[in-house]
Amino acid sequence: MSMPTTMESLSEELYRRGVPAPQVRRIIGELNDHLADSRADLEAQGIAPESARALALERLGDAATLADSMSTELAQRTWTGRHPKIALLLVPLAVEIGLILFAALACTALVKGLLAWNLGHPMPFSQREIVLQVGLRLCYLAATFLGAGFLLWLSKKCNCALLWAVGSSVLLSVLCLIMKFHLIISPAPGQSTVGLGPGYYGDPLPRLYDWVRFAVPLVLLLLSYRENFKRALKPRT
Repeated sequence: MSMPTTMESLSEELYRRGVPAPQVRRIIGELNDHLADSRADLEAQGIAPESARALALERLGDAATLADSMSTELAQRTWTGRHPKIALLLVPLAVEIGLILFAALACTALVKGLLAWNLGHPMPFSQREIVLQVGLRLCYLAATFLGAGFLLWLSKKCNCALLWAVGSSVLLSVLCLIMKFHLIISPAPGQSTVGLGPGYYGDPLPRLYDWVRFAVPLVLLLLSYRENFKRALKPRT
């Protein structure tokens, strides 16, 4: 068995276990250096180059066993990796709460800014409503990107099984679909309302908007773990 084939087998196993691509490349690079040093030492002892390479690979061990030990060791280096159930099941809920608070604060700032601008540039109620609704949705969408990105960063810090990253992203997507910060604007003073829940906004766009937010964590997951999914779906040889 040649060295490239062995390294490829090990990288395949690491990807299947959810180890992020940068970590896999670093590990493979370090092992290639280790194998080169081991082979040089064996050749210095008078062993033929081909035999030295074969012996160095044999000492490295089976790719699956080595990948198991490496992924476990990587996970144990962080608190999140040692407790993935707590980190990746509770964090999506905390992230969604943070998204709602972010949207609420952003909407409040938008309302104040629009009211201040409206003093010198009177705007019809219908236009003001559109600006606020679109502004709120854009703020919430931006917050969803930030929240999903943080969750993926945390998943990679865990160096845990790919299933945990998938589960936490799916949970965040479902929460984004169900829970929303919404704003209902009324032209009557004191009649505008804000709320939290599965309500809609009274126009045909919200369902599409909700599904876009639902898709954001999943799309970022696929992009972030594309190498892992590609190798995980590839038949074993």
